[in-house]
Amino acid sequence: MPRKKSYKWFFISAIIYAILKIGESFIVTIPVMSQKLAPILIPISLAWLILSIVLLVKFIRNKLPWTYLVLPIYYIADFILSFILAIIVGISAILNGITDPLSGASWIIYITTIGAIFEIGYSIFMLTRK
Repeated sequence: MPRKKSYKWFFISAIIYAILKIGESFIVTIPVMSQKLAPILIPISLAWLILSIVLLVKFIRNKLPWTYLVLPIYYIADFILSFILAIIVGISAILNGITDPLSGASWIIYITTIGAIFEIGYSIFMLTRK
């Protein structure tokens, strides 16, 4: 069984990813920036999803405490819910004739920031616990 401390890199990466997500939430509300950075941000999000799935399986197989499962499960659920929300917003925009539904959508910033604060806080908790 791998040592628990060997996963420290994941929690440090989670803090960095949370900060990136906060920046991303501001960017998607600016149409010009969103279009330019989407080709970079989408692969990063997909890579993080794949990493979360792999780590979830690894954590379960290695019988690590449930506290290690929280962030990978959170990231998978977050990705699925964000995808569903994107479909709903997209369909709503098409039906209402809106060309850029996220322009000025401050609610995205609020939701993402709350999630990122959880990610940062939980990662710090995992890094500092014995």
